[in-house]
Amino acid sequence: WARSQAARDTIRAEVPELNVHHELEAALEGAHVVLLAVPADQLTEAAERYGEHALGDHVVLTAARGVGPNFTLPHEMIRKKTCVRQIGILGGPIHARELATGRSINAVLATRFPRVLEMVRRLVSGAPVALHASKDIVGVQVRKDFAEIPFEEQSLNICVQTIQPLSIVEFITGE
Repeated sequence: WARSQAARDTIRAEVPELNVHHELEAALEGAHVVLLAVPADQLTEAAERYGEHALGDHVVLTAARGVGPNFTLPHEMIRKKTCVRQIGILGGPIHARELATGRSINAVLATRFPRVLEMVRRLVSGAPVALHASKDIVGVQVRKDFAEIPFEEQSLNICVQTIQPLSIVEFITGE
């Protein structure tokens, strides 16, 4: 879901495999995994708007970095504004344009929930990105770049072409 037609057009052009909707409710219909693709300073608003339609069994992913008011971390913002508890934090850099070209990228998925890891495993296969599993949610949210960090935990792969079931929640400022 994206607020503006320009944002929807950009997303469709860059990642044609994704379904992009004008209405948030339509974007979430049938979704099991939701990606909140917004900067940290917009995550509270995104989580609040998503929270009106969230289901407790949704898995929510975000790549937001930084802190909100009172040093609130992104996963805490999501928990405060939604009924969702199963959250995964993506660490990158992960850029849609690079993924679409097939360029190999290292990233990490941090979660305390085995179900989140299992669901992401179902979404990924044979991709140009090595996504490493971690339980360090706080560390991934405050760490900027994981490209050079070795991980001992189990590796996963992620590819834009396999992310079709995800719903994107994107807010564009300045409108």
